[in-house]
Amino acid sequence: MATAHDYFDYLSDQVEISPANSQEELNAAQTIAELMKEHGIQTDIEEFDAPTLARLPFAILLIVMFIGVFLAGLGGMVLAIIGGLITLACVAVLVLDHLGNNIFENFGPMGRSQNVVAFHEASGPLVAKGNRPIVIAAHYDAPHESFLYSSGVAKYLPILRRYTPWCVCIVGVSAFIQILGFLPEAARRVFWVLGLLAAIPPLLVGIGSVVERFSSCSLGANDNKSSVAALLAVIESVFPSDSGESLVSRIAEKRKEEELAAAPVRHGEEVLRSLGVLPESCEIEYVDEPAAPATPLADVPLSEQATGILSDATSDLNSRGELPLPEEPDIRKPSFRVVEEAQQDAAPAAEDPDATTYYRPQVADVARRAALFDLPDPSAETADPFAAPAPERRSVRSALADRLSFADEQNAQHIQNRLGTFDEPEPDGLDVPVPGFEDEPADEAPVEEPKPRRKGFSLFGRKKREEESLSDYLGVEDDYDAQTGGREIGSWEELEAQDEEFSRRRRQDPHWKGGAAASEELRASGEEPSDDEELEAVVSLNPLDELLCHDLWFVALGANGLDHAGMKAFIAKHRPQLRGAFVINLDSIGAGDLAVLSSEGIGNTRRVDRRINRLLKGVANDLNVEISEVPYDWSTTDATPAMRHSMRAATIMGVNELGLPALSRTPDDVPENVDPGQIALVANMVTEFIRRS
Repeated sequence: MATAHDYFDYLSDQVEISPANSQEELNAAQTIAELMKEHGIQTDIEEFDAPTLARLPFAILLIVMFIGVFLAGLGGMVLAIIGGLITLACVAVLVLDHLGNNIFENFGPMGRSQNVVAFHEASGPLVAKGNRPIVIAAHYDAPHESFLYSSGVAKYLPILRRYTPWCVCIVGVSAFIQILGFLPEAARRVFWVLGLLAAIPPLLVGIGSVVERFSSCSLGANDNKSSVAALLAVIESVFPSDSGESLVSRIAEKRKEEELAAAPVRHGEEVLRSLGVLPESCEIEYVDEPAAPATPLADVPLSEQATGILSDATSDLNSRGELPLPEEPDIRKPSFRVVEEAQQDAAPAAEDPDATTYYRPQVADVARRAALFDLPDPSAETADPFAAPAPERRSVRSALADRLSFADEQNAQHIQNRLGTFDEPEPDGLDVPVPGFEDEPADEAPVEEPKPRRKGFSLFGRKKREEESLSDYLGVEDDYDAQTGGREIGSWEELEAQDEEFSRRRRQDPHWKGGAAASEELRASGEEPSDDEELEAVVSLNPLDELLCHDLWFVALGANGLDHAGMKAFIAKHRPQLRGAFVINLDSIGAGDLAVLSSEGIGNTRRVDRRINRLLKGVANDLNVEISEVPYDWSTTDATPAMRHSMRAATIMGVNELGLPALSRTPDDVPENVDPGQIALVANMVTEFIRRS
């Protein structure tokens, strides 16, 4: 079964840059549709047209507005009127857009884009009339790089965009005052300087938007691929399919091809000549390394002979340290390189101490070579028979067993205290211990005859209550082993604490059904699953009926860079079927700190739905996922058009320390900076959100 990590790797390999209204975007849509169809869910590619200029006209108006207010105060009434009218016209259009009236909505050439929509109609025994449709959306088109996100201006970007509408109003008032010629010149100059200062933030925003429109695209590893990978992982959880193995095999095959391509290859003379790194007069010749000359065995010291034979025998060992016995004698004749050390009493000039000679030994007998293994290993530690015995080193398991035995004794004492003391027969003096026979067990246990129950009287003359047996008092069978049961429980206090914790979790969340942990076999073998695998196991404990009882929409949105045209087209086509739906938008979730955007939109700000926010925080708390709440009232996401259509929507985003989408629109948005584990966390959160909706 494919995981979020596998989907992210596959998208990173298959999809490169995919700007809106391009062939690369269409190829990416077809790749995503192919992955969705592997799960047997109904998948369609819905095409739509969108204006290619998008928000570009408004960015140009911000620049023109600065030019107009600058001309209005240069001097002379003619320039004041011309500059004032230009500025007021720009301000009027920007104010209308701020109020929700976009006069450039259908302006400019139209481009073609597409959404990949997978739909599942509610099914199963839990289908009810009040079940809400669930929409999980993520855009797949790559954004353009922007210096506003990657330069020092990034720390001021939220403030610049948040206060741009107010600055536009101040610029409009300043331009209008320049037209009023009856006002004193000094007063008009003061308002002109104020208007210029107020026009600087909109100017920076406008220049940044224009430069971004014509800059190169980023890879979009975190901006879009991480969100699409989480979307596909949610589909895998809701509609598990064995066809996901083919995806994993394709990734493995792709990596194998890359490794083979990176392996060194020996090229011929023509290839070396074509590189142009060698001069023409250089001759290239491949020469095999000659074999080393042999040296007679008689000229080699005995210690060197033993070392050579031992190293030859060691080379015949297999991986388990066993010496194979060949059927025929070994007739190999290995060559050895021996460095002869200079004798201390030899003259330095008569003999070179670093001289190197070669020899070829005779074939050694196999039995002789095997006998060498009986020699003691000098590197091994030997025990000193006269030394004091070392303290016994106990394993962790034995120490744990002692602690459990001590807990058993405490449990037995606790049980005896609760039961009270039983009546025991008085000693009659016949049971005298014999030395040396106290610990010997009896060969056969004597069968005791049932004794009549003694009758006793209480202080007030009433008959004493009949004694209860230990098994009846505890409510267990006669073959109950207190030691085994005590080891399983641990202690009474631990059992009571577990009951209180379970009751508390059930009161907080009636859907909570416990947790998941690694089995004892996995812990003993050292192959414990990772945190992501345990989290997926917790999510997969619940049945699929709670997931399939909703109308589920999985939408990979296109043309996000064209003023969220993909989400607008999806809402326009399926608005009647989305009545009362919950919309979860995923954006840049593979890096940064996870957050739920509490508000979205500049000026016409919309807040996140309270029920969705409460559900997401509850799921994150139960899955131990840290998630915060961050305002995003200086920009928009794909969830903003849904909010403005009175739909219940929320956005999960990974933000950096400045509150910006992590790695978005920067050159650092590459797969190496994305955390696949965080993608899996978001996928599990969304799956549990669907179940609890």
